[in-house]
Parts: sequence; structure tokens; C-alpha cells
Amino acid sequence: MRAAVLIAVALALAGCGESRSSDRVPGSTTTSTSNPITGAGAQVVEPRPGMTGVHPIRFDTVSPRPDGLTLAVDFTGGVAPCFVLDHVDVDETPDAVTITLYAGQVPSPEPVACIEIAAFYETLVTLDAQLGGRPVVDGAPG
Repeated sequence: MRAAVLIAVALALAGCGESRSSDRVPGSTTTSTSNPITGAGAQVVEPRPGMTGVHPIRFDTVSPRPDGLTLAVDFTGGVAPCFVLDHVDVDETPDAVTITLYAGQVPSPEPVACIEIAAFYETLVTLDAQLGGRPVVDGAPG
């Protein structure tokens, strides 16, 4: 049920974003990084390894920074402690950059009540080589 609600909210909100063609990465879809309902920006988060129930999640958009080595990866998820970015895998080849986000929940010996609300997040990824014209691919299953 929770996943269905998050997907429905993400799909509904995806149609509300505005395109920023100047930030578009070849092979990706880019929309505004602000919440289309409130206008508030995405919360910037860093991975917190050690979560439980870790699984791959899809990202919404990728925006390269002017240095050509840093990518802002935007995604939608729940709220802590039930949804936390655990780690990010980056696979760079000469032909593409594949980014896979992994999320889970904070380990707890007791059951935790989780509200079903979508939140907008951004994490920064630093590449080993300039992005150039390589497309950015989402490594999470569709």
C-alpha cells in the first residue's frame, strides 16, 4: 500500500514539474528540483549506510553541476526513520554513467509507525571523469 501511494504521488507530481533544458543530461528526463505543490526545494541528503531492508529505488532527475564532475540526483521517497538513503552505486564506463540509489529504514528493535507521505530529496554524486556527452542511466529496476 505504501509503495502504491508513493508511486501515485510521484506520478501525479511528475506532470507538474517544469523542464530545465539547460540542465538536461543526454538520455535522462529533467524537471524542476522544487516541490511543484509548495515550491520548496528538495532536501539535500547524504547516504547513511547501515539501514535495514535496503533496496534499489529509482531517481526522478539528474542535473549536472558546472564542474562536469558533480551530479545532483533528485528522488522521491518517504520520511525517516522509515525511508533513509543508505548508499549510492556509480558505474562509469566510456559510454554511460549508471547510478543506483539504495534506501532502507533505520534499524529498530521495536516496531515503528510510519506516515505515508512523499518527500523530495537530492543527493550529490561525484564522478571520476567528466560527464561529457555520456547519458546517465538509472540502475534501479523499472
